[in-house]
Amino acid sequence: EESSPKRGCSNNPLPPFGILDKSNKDKNGGSKALRAVSMDRKPKYHIFGHIHEANGMQKIGDTMYLNVAKSPIRIMI
Repeated sequence: EESSPKRGCSNNPLPPFGILDKSNKDKNGGSKALRAVSMDRKPKYHIFGHIHEANGMQKIGDTMYLNVAKSPIRIMI
């Protein structure tokens, strides 16, 4: 099995499933396929939006997930 180094950054309009993707109706709106890719590639940062009510940051393993929808501040990475 080949081990690849951590990639720099992933940027997508949708969040990965289960990561900062809850709507105001308490439903997950993220992509299961995108979650699988993100967990496999392990980028240092994964930046997305779309689910406005779930904006924020969450670290899982070595990846920092950032939902920047409606973000009132600049995020410096």
